[in-house]
Amino acid sequence: MQNKPAYEGMYIHGLLHRIEGDYRNTEAWYGDVAESEVFEHVWPGGLEDAKAFLRRVEKLRKEKVGDIRALEQDSKREIAALVEWCRQKFGTNIVADATTVWVEPSEEHRKIASKMLVGGEGWRQF
Repeated sequence: MQNKPAYEGMYIHGLLHRIEGDYRNTEAWYGDVAESEVFEHVWPGGLEDAKAFLRRVEKLRKEKVGDIRALEQDSKREIAALVEWCRQKFGTNIVADATTVWVEPSEEHRKIASKMLVGGEGWRQF
């Protein structure tokens, strides 16, 4: 879910980082999916528009400067567009066994994840 070709999952991962306030990590994930169909659907203006939105959210959260209602609307629009994309692509039927839709991380991805989690190379230091 966090590896190509599951761009939707990668996008959701980045969006969750935005919600938790980890804006640099969000930018990294958004950058990874910027040329995907799902991202282009949600952000027709591209990565720069998405990054500008992230900067406005961060400024409001950290400096209390900005239009909270406008940002709430932009956030709702982003989430709704992403959910609609997923609904159109995957449908709304119940998936009782998700093993058929799992994307196994590549060996390279596993190595990178390990370095990020325990090797001191990630955005966060544990």
